[in-house]
Amino acid sequence: MNRANRAAFGIALRQGLATAVWPSAAAAVLALAGAQVVAPATSSAEAARGALAPWLATPLLVLAAANAAALLRTWPWFGTDAPGAELAARWVGGRARGHFGACAAALVLQVLLGSLLLVGLGRWFGAPATAVAEHWPVASGPSTLLPERPRLTANLPNGTLASAVVLRPIALLPRGPFQPSAVQVLGDGEALGEPVYFTQSGEFATVHFPPRPLQQLELQLRSGTVPLVLPPGAVAVREATAHSGLANAAWAAALAALPLAVAVGLAYLAGARTGLAVVRLVAFGVLFVTTVGGIGTFSTAVHDVLAGRWLGTPAAFWAALPSLAVGATAMIGGMLLRTSGRR
Repeated sequence: MNRANRAAFGIALRQGLATAVWPSAAAAVLALAGAQVVAPATSSAEAARGALAPWLATPLLVLAAANAAALLRTWPWFGTDAPGAELAARWVGGRARGHFGACAAALVLQVLLGSLLLVGLGRWFGAPATAVAEHWPVASGPSTLLPERPRLTANLPNGTLASAVVLRPIALLPRGPFQPSAVQVLGDGEALGEPVYFTQSGEFATVHFPPRPLQQLELQLRSGTVPLVLPPGAVAVREATAHSGLANAAWAAALAALPLAVAVGLAYLAGARTGLAVVRLVAFGVLFVTTVGGIGTFSTAVHDVLAGRWLGTPAAFWAALPSLAVGATAMIGGMLLRTSGRR
């Protein structure tokens, strides 16, 4: 990192702290109060934690918006008429310097403060102290359990040390007189626990068993008239190895910072040719779409922290890659536009 970027990093970090700490702290207090007043009525502790995810997401969204506002208000690359443009240019030695240092400071601050929010609020909302990785095996054949097709099989990565299987099927209309469907879970041909019963969509069941390596998972419909559809994600195998809840919160904060990375990148690109009003519309519009709109990793990361799902997995990285690519491509595009404009 060159001198200009180091200077921009320090300046942006201090400005971000001054701008973002109090709004996000106030949002955290409101989230705590709101979660207590509007307590969800659910059938299990896991479902109750999932219902609190919007409250946990609120201070993270406020933090991202405050970080974005601090960048847009101060730095000269976010619009040709940014109010602090000339002053910021003198700080770092020129209008074309310090781009990446300032943007990196905003992302670092988002991850650090986001980790604190996820740890503190997450534990208050009942998030587990440890996290376990989950695998989502895909059935090798049709994904519906029927009386005439009562068996589904799926393969797991070699050496998966598992301790539980979670089923979240979609129930169809019963075929004949109503009778709950009983599903037996088998691992490598051996029964894992007792059969579990399903009557309607929205139900889920967790089959616990002593830790053991699994290579093949099998589901058998033992009885019942309710057809069960098991699309990708409806069957999850939980590993037996527990990971640190603090580390999981840090991974979640990094994934939850990706909307800010995308918003900053696209705002930087737009700022090469437009004024601050358009840049603000781009930045906050992208933040809204990638957080409240559910596009990207933000919502999943918040839910997974509350559910105790380990996020330091290759699957989480591949899910984050499109957002990383969009943000990086936008930054490179903005840099090229500015370079061509100076020629």
